[in-house]
Amino acid sequence: MISLQTGEFRSEIEKYVQLRKRLGIDRTQVIVCNPDLTDEQATGLGTMYGLTFLNLRTLRVHLAAFT
Repeated sequence: MISLQTGEFRSEIEKYVQLRKRLGIDRTQVIVCNPDLTDEQATGLGTMYGLTFLNLRTLRVHLAAFT
C-alpha cells in the first residue's frame, strides 16, 4: 500500500497504523511518501509508527529494490 501525501499528513498516520495491523502486513509494505520530509524525519517517523516513510528520493531507492 502506498500513500502519497502533501502538506500536513500527521493526522492520517494512525489510520495507516491500524490498517497495517488489521491486514497483518509488514511495515515495509505500507509506504507513506511525502516530498517535504527529510531523510531524518522519515527515519524518525518510521521508528515511531512502524511504517515506512519516504521522500521522493528514497521512494525511488526503495522501489528499485523490488525490481
